[in-house]
Amino acid sequence: MTKTITVEQIKAIIRGSEENLKLLSALPEYQKLEQSEYFTTSNDLVLGDAIETLFEIYEAIISIEYQQKSSE
Repeated sequence: MTKTITVEQIKAIIRGSEENLKLLSALPEYQKLEQSEYFTTSNDLVLGDAIETLFEIYEAIISIEYQQKSSE
C-alpha cells in the first residue's frame, strides 16, 4: 500500500522537524551534552548542522515551486 503525500505536507514536516530541533538545541540539558568532551560524531556534526540542512532543503523546495510556477 503506497501512501501519497503532498508537497505542502512535505514542507510542513521539514519545517516542523526544524522547529523541534531548534527547541531541542536551546535546552540546557542538550547544550550540556553537546559541550561535553565526549560528544563526538563521525563527521563532527552538531544539531545546528541538521537544522541548517533542513532549512536548505526547505528553501530548495520553495525554489522548485517558484521555478515551476514561473515556467507555466
